[in-house]
Amino acid sequence: MNQIGWDISHQEFTITDHYYFSKLENLLRKHNSAPVEVSQWQDLNQFKVIVLNYPEKDFSAEEIHDIHRWVREGKRVILTAYYKGEDNVTHIINRVVQPLGIYLNSDILTDNLNCYCGDPLLLITTKHRLTPNTRLLLPCASSIGWDKSAADKIEVLVMSEDSTINQRGEHGPFTLVLSYREGRGELIIAGTCVFWDNFSIDYGSNKELSLKLLLPS
Repeated sequence: MNQIGWDISHQEFTITDHYYFSKLENLLRKHNSAPVEVSQWQDLNQFKVIVLNYPEKDFSAEEIHDIHRWVREGKRVILTAYYKGEDNVTHIINRVVQPLGIYLNSDILTDNLNCYCGDPLLLITTKHRLTPNTRLLLPCASSIGWDKSAADKIEVLVMSEDSTINQRGEHGPFTLVLSYREGRGELIIAGTCVFWDNFSIDYGSNKELSLKLLLPS
């Protein structure tokens, strides 16, 4: 049974793009959970997990209402961004999450100590809720914050290492992936949309993270 609806109605990265996401698509097929690309917004209602992977087109007020309703009804909605607020995606996502007391930062996180192949934008971290002492690769990530009013509904899933800094010189750890629970459902927000692309997914526990997000128990 297909349980993952992958939206493409807001100019998101497509799961069927072989060059970028074929490994993720094949991984899900091995778990009998092939994602379905959805071009009509209303068709997302039928899915248990809804993925909005780097939306470049604004959500309408009605669509934002739908996202909040899906979460309350028990669905999982995943929103992913990128560093520097590229393509206005940070603003687009913030229109969805700020009413819940959550916000994405348009920042640039670098780490000269915990990084992949000496590239400080390719963050590596062991601060996560997956298999202990394993590492994740989160390239070009932005950080996530929240208000006190939302704190009791939030679970931090992935943080950067203490050695991470932003462009203002502030030191980590920074939140990179979090879960916001409302009613019976869950909203997942990730500061990077490429932790599960063909470049990153074979690194460390990135496959485990991808499956944890897309195949809720």
